[in-house]
Amino acid sequence: MNRRHFLASTGTIATTAIAGCSALSNFAKKLNVTIINRDEERRFVWVEILRLNADELDDATVFDGEIQVPAASDTDASVVKRDDIAESRPYIVRVDIHNVRRRIAPYHFYPDCVGEDGPEERLYIDISTVDDGRTHVEFNQNGC
Repeated sequence: MNRRHFLASTGTIATTAIAGCSALSNFAKKLNVTIINRDEERRFVWVEILRLNADELDDATVFDGEIQVPAASDTDASVVKRDDIAESRPYIVRVDIHNVRRRIAPYHFYPDCVGEDGPEERLYIDISTVDDGRTHVEFNQNGC
């Protein structure tokens, strides 16, 4: 192999490697979850984070677990954080709260802070009781 062919082939390999790394860096950040409980009773919150476009539930499931959130005090909400749950990508987030007899609509999470310069992605799940006594769940996320 002559010098030109060698340099051309190593340049192609290096370019391909760099291109692959830059595509992966969009999802290098991690998804963090914060659950806020504003109620005066402890909550058992089942969180399920699912990939989009999977063919089966097993393939879609990124996180599936219960998170216990202590009761709020008279003055402050109770906050539980789980960091680095998954890569920051688009997901469907489903939540079920023990002893709450209603269906909670899923939340569609889409990363907003793509790139290394922005803050880490954080999904907020805020639990409270509204005036009529029903449990209310609100989803939110940080932005850039």
